[in-house]
Amino acid sequence: MTRESRPSAATDANPFFEAWNAHKYTGPDATFGTIFWMQSNVWPSVHWNLYDYYFKPGGGFYGTKKANEPVHASYNYFDKAVQVENSSLTTNNSVTVTATVYNIPTLAQMYTNSVVINATANATTPAFTIPTITGLTTTYFIRLQVRNSGGQLISNNLYWYSTSPDTLGNKSNWYSTAVSNYANLTGLNSLASNNGVTTSASRTVANGQEAVTITINNTSASNIAFFVRAEITAGNGGLEVLPVTYTDNYISLMPGETITITSKYATADLGGQLPYLRIRGYNVPQASIPIP
Repeated sequence: MTRESRPSAATDANPFFEAWNAHKYTGPDATFGTIFWMQSNVWPSVHWNLYDYYFKPGGGFYGTKKANEPVHASYNYFDKAVQVENSSLTTNNSVTVTATVYNIPTLAQMYTNSVVINATANATTPAFTIPTITGLTTTYFIRLQVRNSGGQLISNNLYWYSTSPDTLGNKSNWYSTAVSNYANLTGLNSLASNNGVTTSASRTVANGQEAVTITINNTSASNIAFFVRAEITAGNGGLEVLPVTYTDNYISLMPGETITITSKYATADLGGQLPYLRIRGYNVPQASIPIP
């Protein structure tokens, strides 16, 4: 399983680690190690960038974090299989694995299925295969979720893909294969602007360090809040405070969904400015609020 024409979380870091995790255990296609090159490249980049010289986390950082979560649901583009990688040492019995496919931009559900499986410790467990679906828009979403036996959400993974998928050309050398045609993801540009995203933030300060609790709520009844990025800035409209950490970022919320994340940074890195929370997304207009 390899990804990405760009489908999931962010950059090619996510598919790199998803493919590794799916095949690291057993079988003739087992992978035995990884080398991640230029993870802290100096110049901003779509490829391989996890964070930069100033410890600014890129989208690839959160894609990698998602791919390497202890229990993770992934989708194999080649055989349309949904599987669960359990990288922990504890078997998760009776987890519910759900896949839902949505058209873009209407978010009409074109397919959904749920099964209950035992996610064996330190193993990849198959769940089911998504069948061929008629009536899909050229670009569409695939959402995978895993809930434990108590109903708690433990994996939430969103892909965007196309009925016109990537096609590979001839292998050009030992380390790369050319792409002859890229997946058609232009349907993402048809997502309506979402003005229904609300935010709130609060902070604690102790020993020169600050922690901000950020809540993002998609109040829209019909529109996704796609690829939303939260930033703590020094002053209104200022630069992002660096170094900084977020428990999650580059987030997509379906209608009515809410997420709470935490950011941490040093007070000194505000440069004497008051902290602001800036929110923007692929279809979410930029907005800033002061952090009390």
